[in-house]
Amino acid sequence: MNLDIFPSQGAKAVRSGVYGEAKLLAAFAAFKIKAIDDQPSYHDSQLWPRKGKLLLRQSKQVTGRFVDYLYKDYDRHLSVAMECKNQEGWGTTDEKLSYTIDMLIVAEHPFWLILSGNGWNPTVIKFMEAKIKAAAIERPSRLIWDHFLYRAVERLVERGEIA
Repeated sequence: MNLDIFPSQGAKAVRSGVYGEAKLLAAFAAFKIKAIDDQPSYHDSQLWPRKGKLLLRQSKQVTGRFVDYLYKDYDRHLSVAMECKNQEGWGTTDEKLSYTIDMLIVAEHPFWLILSGNGWNPTVIKFMEAKIKAAAIERPSRLIWDHFLYRAVERLVERGEIA
């Protein structure tokens, strides 16, 4: 039997992650906000302040780590770090959620952890929701399921509401 015809677990994980991020990009595209690669000039104070809204891809945080996306609303002085996770079957992504939340907590921005797929362990999700709720005491942050993503993006872009 030729096993080369079956994709590796790594290839499946990459496709799964791309699918989750595509939902985020589509939600922001509905409001005419494109994702662009992050540059230092998007964070530096300038003689003329930047205006408008951007979705920055692979944004480097003060901790030296990168988040999937950083939403910037320059007019409202609002930034939200965003990590996307997709899981179609129970597996190791459940185990990585706690680390992801720890990374987001020490970043300098409020954050969203966006989950898609139906392979999440409900017990792990309850624990992660409690961890995010505790972190939201300092900065508004939340766990968002992909089927609520459009509504959350709408509230963020149009009203500046994070949670």
